[in-house]
Amino acid sequence: MGIVEFQEIRAGVEREMDLADQARKQGREGRARVCARRAAGQAVAMFHERKTGRRPQANYYHLLRWFQEIDDVPGALKEAAARLTTRVKPDYTLPHTHDPLQDARALIKALLEDEDNH
Repeated sequence: MGIVEFQEIRAGVEREMDLADQARKQGREGRARVCARRAAGQAVAMFHERKTGRRPQANYYHLLRWFQEIDDVPGALKEAAARLTTRVKPDYTLPHTHDPLQDARALIKALLEDEDNH
């Protein structure tokens, strides 16, 4: 992956996280979670390409599920990815109290810093 492509992905991730923050400020928590999941998914897509040598064909939700199955991924990152793919309950609440935006930020930080080191 070239520098320009990496910078484009980073810019896309930052845009999605900005949208997530804006949605949260507007009280649109569901939209904030979707944007955070897309941002984290973009970072995982980059990880997928580096790990497999192929551009991923799956959507971000499926990439986050794939990421949870990778043996050498730290447990805390797998758990963050799992929470981002957790379905809401019938009353539109999550079955956990973790902040999805923080989960996305943890994944993004780990994966983009790892990319900076390659």
